[in-house]
Amino acid sequence: MRIFVRFGAAVLLVVTMVMLLFVSSGKSMQRTEPPASTAPNSAGIIGSDSRESQWQAKLQELGAQKLARGWVLALATASYRPNAASFRPSSAATIDSTTRLLHEFSSARAIAEGHTDSQGSSALNESLSQARAKAVCRYLQQNGVEASRLQAIGFADREPIASNTTASGRAKNRRVDLLFSDVNGRFDAISGDAPAVRTVRPNYGHHPLHRHPALGGSEH
Repeated sequence: MRIFVRFGAAVLLVVTMVMLLFVSSGKSMQRTEPPASTAPNSAGIIGSDSRESQWQAKLQELGAQKLARGWVLALATASYRPNAASFRPSSAATIDSTTRLLHEFSSARAIAEGHTDSQGSSALNESLSQARAKAVCRYLQQNGVEASRLQAIGFADREPIASNTTASGRAKNRRVDLLFSDVNGRFDAISGDAPAVRTVRPNYGHHPLHRHPALGGSEH
């Protein structure tokens, strides 16, 4: 009889422990996770802003200036031989620095804008300005910058930064400018695509080229 009583007590104890374990497990399963935060990823936003700040600081170090249409680097050292599209070897240092910067910020893009003075025919100036812009893009590509990140546009003599009535003014107008996107490849003036045509009036007083010596060489 005592054996049965002890056995019954043991069974009751086991059943009680199992029930307690089951109840405890059920409560644990009913616990809800705290709601996920719907706040924006501020760390990502801050990181993006920081990267853009770094990009702009590097552009300033390179000599670019923030104009209405974006960051512009005047390749004033890229002087040209008479009627030639290729720049002189001595002018490669600035473009080499640009190449390194575009490697460091691999999503940024650039537009090479070729210009001439007003001497010569419209057809000649058109093709010459385009060829000068392409020569800069070709140099960047040969040094590892992807072609998809570059565009060459020729503006002929339509965007003078100095008077074409003097030799020194014409020398300043013979140039290539580099227009840069933001760090993610977007341009300020448009939504993601490079501008093919701009309507511009001459501005003889406010251009970064005026900070540099005038270009040498003959006309165009």
